Amino acid sequence: MGVRDTSLETFTQIRERLPEACRPVLEVLWELGPMHNNRILEALNQREAATCKPKDQKRHWQINQVAGRVNDLVHKYGVVRDLGRHIGQWKGKAASYHFWRVAGDTREPVGFIKAENEPPYDPKQGHNTAQRHHNRQTAAQTTNHTPGAGLGPQNRPQAVKREFKKELKTGQFLLFA
Repeated sequence: MGVRDTSLETFTQIRERLPEACRPVLEVLWELGPMHNNRILEALNQREAATCKPKDQKRHWQINQVAGRVNDLVHKYGVVRDLGRHIGQWKGKAASYHFWRVAGDTREPVGFIKAENEPPYDPKQGHNTAQRHHNRQTAAQTTNHTPGAGLGPQNRPQAVKREFKKELKTGQFLLFA
């Protein structure tokens, strides 16, 4: 019996102890590796669409259902780990996303870069909004943003507005949530 065999055995035992609602989320994370909630949502809906069930019996997942199940897997059952925020593109939009992976999985998110200075979420301390604000400012300074991009549209000079719209169409800059 190899390491992979014992891992699968353990995974099966853990999966059987979880509530029915959490199982699909854990299975997707196990099969596809580290993901953010939007990607988990897409994978679950694709998986459900590929089943042979009649259309009215297929489940349509929504983001609040996925986020709730991930939260349970992280905090209640401890089988999913927080990887922190990563910056990258998803469906043509550059943004930062929070990634999750199954405990013991060593794979890293593909196509995403770890956000600098982002401490992992500690449920005992809660979210550190001052640190996140500092991260956004640091990221805006280190990337090549349009001058005046931090200004609201009403305060931005006209030339910068045109430049900003041009870059918005071509997608040549990063957005940070």
